[in-house]
Parts: sequence; structure tokens; C-alpha cells
Amino acid sequence: MALRQISTTCFKRVLGYTPEDLPTLERWLLLAHPDENERREAVARWEGAVARALKDETNIAPEEFAITCKNGDVRTFLLSGTILREGILVTFVDITERKNSEAALRESQEQATFLASILESSAQPFATGHPDGRLGRFNAAFSKLLGYTDEELRSLLWQDLTPPEWHLIEKAKLAELQSSGQPIRYEKEYIRKDGMRVPVEGFVHLVRNERGQPAYYYAFITDLTDRKRNESALRRSEAQSRAVVQSAPDAIFIQTKGCFTFLNPMAVQLFGAVDDKQLIGVPVVERYHPDCRELLLERIRQNNTERVAVPVVVQKNLALRWHRYRGGGFGRALHLP
Repeated sequence: MALRQISTTCFKRVLGYTPEDLPTLERWLLLAHPDENERREAVARWEGAVARALKDETNIAPEEFAITCKNGDVRTFLLSGTILREGILVTFVDITERKNSEAALRESQEQATFLASILESSAQPFATGHPDGRLGRFNAAFSKLLGYTDEELRSLLWQDLTPPEWHLIEKAKLAELQSSGQPIRYEKEYIRKDGMRVPVEGFVHLVRNERGQPAYYYAFITDLTDRKRNESALRRSEAQSRAVVQSAPDAIFIQTKGCFTFLNPMAVQLFGAVDDKQLIGVPVVERYHPDCRELLLERIRQNNTERVAVPVVVQKNLALRWHRYRGGGFGRALHLP
């Protein structure tokens, strides 16, 4: 079957084919649909559309077809037709760009939906807020952290959730963020619905509108309650330990790299100083009798390099036991009769 007439300008400009490339319909189908299965499917769909048009005595309804161009590119066309006595007048409309835009939009929407579902189901509290204080989007973890329902949160401002003493601090941090444009971390507190305060750390980002003005902030919120509780317990423990050491009847000191870094009152008294400031940073060996120094240095070396406890040294009426403590040495000195 011959193609009686084609639009030379259209085919050459869009598809790259000339009339000489398309002497017959069969040749057109081979070029437009190189894959046999795709070609068979395209022919069946077009013949079905023609049959429906003949039956209903209407024009051929538009159908989408992927057509291979002469340069190998594949473009999408909307084919429709009008049945004439002499044959069929087929109209080609190139919708490749529209299809690409639709595909890009779908991909963007799918990605947005995917990210939104991750944020919503995440155990990490997340929220957005506007420069005027209005809350934007937030996830279930954020609602749970503050104890409010979603509806209640939408009626509140950031300032309603933040204790007054944190307002100026947060304002300064957001101004720093606007100035630098770099995400910023800072600590603050929230007020829960039950009135309890929650210490948090916010990792806050800024999004600007097309005019370069701040449009909204988004933040990943970390609950610091457990960390603050542990830090407080550690401080209490350290204070108690320090109190025990300070009130101990024995002389106790800490050395780092061979120098005093801490001495309790009994150690200060033992080494004949007025206070510990006179000894901090002073080499330990300088406060021992010359006859003891070689052995003392060996004990310090063992303690610092081998990281093992060393035996008691009894010499010049002084008993000294070294223990490993953090980055230096822990010395416990006892007077002997």
C-alpha cells in the first residue's frame, strides 16, 4: 500500500524522513516501529481505532504512538484521522515535550510523596514554620513530643510553644541563619501541653522565595531529655567523687605527662605547698627526694605507656601507689611511720 501524500516539511523537520524514505506504508511501519512486537501492537491499535470510526461514522479518535525518528530518537505523537473517499487523512501532533513534562512532574510528585511519607513516619520530630511565627507542616513525632493534637498545633505559634526566656535567643539564632544562609544547630526548650518543659536541639534550615526573602524554616528536632538527665547524673556523681577525694585522709593527686594536674588538700600539705595552684603543672619528680626520682620516673613510665597498675613503693618514709586515671596518672601517697 502506498502513502499517497505526506507533509514533506513536517516529516523532515520533526521525524527526519523524506518522501523517498517512505515509498510504502509497510516501509513506514518498519521505520517508525523497528521492534516487531511494538509494530504489531501499534498496527492493531490503529486498525481498531479506524474500525470504531467506520462503525460510528465519526473521525478517528486520537491515539498515542511512540515513533522512531530517522536519527534514532523516539518521540511521542498523537495520531487522529478523518476518513475520506480516497483514503484516510492522518494528523500527527508531536506531544513529546508534554509527555516529558508530565513524566518529570509525576517523578517529582512521587519523590515528594516518598519524602513526605518518610518524614511523617519518622521517629525524628520534624516541623516547618513561617517567619511570622505560624506553624507549617509537622510530623506525628513532633505532635507526640509536645503532646498536642494536629488540630491544636495548627492554632498555635512557635512563640506559644517556646518559654519566654528563649525568645530572644532563638530570634538571634534565626537572624544568624538568615545572614549566613547555612543550617544552624541550637538548643532551646519547648512547653508541652501538660506544662512540662522539654529540652531540645533544633537543626534548622531556611528556604527563600523567588524574591530571595525568607519563606519558611524547616527543622529536625532532637529530644535532649535523656541526655540532659544523664549529664546531670554525671555531674552529681563527679561532684560526689570529688567531695570524697577532697575529704580523704590520704594524699591523692593526678599527674598527666609527669606533671601535677590535681591535688587534694592532704597532697598539698604533704608536698609542702600553700595551695594546689603552686603545684599544678609542676613536674612530680621535683617534689620527691633525689634518691627516689629514678624509681618514680620508671613507675610513671609504666603507668603511662604500659597502662598497668604498679606496685607500692616504700622509700624515704613514703608509700606511693600509682593507678591509671584518664589520660594521666593517679597517685595515692601515704606517710609511713
